[in-house]
Amino acid sequence: MASFDNDELLKVFFNESPDALFLINTTDYAIEMCNDAAVQLFEMDSAESFLSKFGHDYHVDEFTPEDIALIQQALDRNQVYRNEYHYKTEKGKYFWAIFETKRVTINNKVFQYVRLIDITEERSKRDSKELELRNLIKEANHRIKNNLSSILSLIHLSIGNSDNENDTRLQELHSRISAVALLHEKLSKTADSNIKIKKYLVEIIEKALMLHPSINILKLNFEIEDLDLANEVALNLGLITSELISNTIKHAYDPENHNFIKLNLQSSQAMRKYTYTDNGLANIKQVNRGLGDEILEVLASQINGEIVSRVPVFKLKF
Repeated sequence: MASFDNDELLKVFFNESPDALFLINTTDYAIEMCNDAAVQLFEMDSAESFLSKFGHDYHVDEFTPEDIALIQQALDRNQVYRNEYHYKTEKGKYFWAIFETKRVTINNKVFQYVRLIDITEERSKRDSKELELRNLIKEANHRIKNNLSSILSLIHLSIGNSDNENDTRLQELHSRISAVALLHEKLSKTADSNIKIKKYLVEIIEKALMLHPSINILKLNFEIEDLDLANEVALNLGLITSELISNTIKHAYDPENHNFIKLNLQSSQAMRKYTYTDNGLANIKQVNRGLGDEILEVLASQINGEIVSRVPVFKLKF
C-alpha cells in the first residue's frame, strides 16, 4: 500500500475539490483558509483576499435566528448542517449554493468547515418549473371561477320563479357555490396558495346578504384576525360561514328587532377559535339537527376542527 503524508493529502483534497471550501476560526468566525474553487466562485483576486473576512458578509439575506439555532445545534452534536442560501460575489454577481458546515479538528485545532455547492443553474430551472406550475394553477382557478359564475347566474335567474320553499333552497345553494367561486377568484389572482381570511369571510357575508335585499342587518361586527390560511382551511371556513348566515336569515331575522351579526376569529399558538353570533340564536329553545348541522359537522372535520357549541353562540376550534 502506498504511503502518503497526511498534511499533503489534506492539501490536495482541499485544493482539488470542485466545491468552495472554507475553514472558519471558531473564536471570531473569520475565514482562515479557502480553496481555489472558493476564490473563483466569489470572484476574488486570491485566497488571501478572503483572510480575516466573514462568510456572512457575502450572504444576500442574513441568517435568521432559527438558522443560527439550527447551525449551533448541528455543530454541538457533531452533525452536518445543510441548507440553501443566496450569495453575492465580490463583483456583485448573485448565485445560489448549498451551504454545509461541520466542526472538524486539524492538528489539534478546532475549525468550522464550510462547503458551498453552486446550484444556481439547478435553482433557475426549478424556479422556472415552479413558476410555470403556479401559472397553470392560476389559470385553472380562473376557469373554475368562470364556470361557477355561470352556474350562479342560472341559479339567480331561477330565484323568484318558484315557490318560497324552493327559492330558499336555491338561495342557500347560491351562497354555498358563491363561497367556492370567491375562493377560486382569489386564487386566480395570486401566486400564493394562502388566503387572507378576513376579507374572504366578510365578502361571503356581504354577498349572501345581497341575495336578500329586504333583509336589514343593522350591525355587522367583524373581529377577525387577518390570518393567511391555506386555501383548504379557508374554503371550509367560508362554507361554514355561508351555512351560518343562511341560518341567520331563515331563523334569526326579525324585521322588528335590531338585527346583528358578529363574527370573531382569533389565533393562538395552540389553536384557532371561530365564533359566530346573531340576535336570534339565543331565543331558540330547541335545535332540530338537519342537513345544515350535518354539513357543519363535515366541514369542521375537514379542518380537524371541533364544534364546541351551536347555541346561543356557534363556536368552533381548529
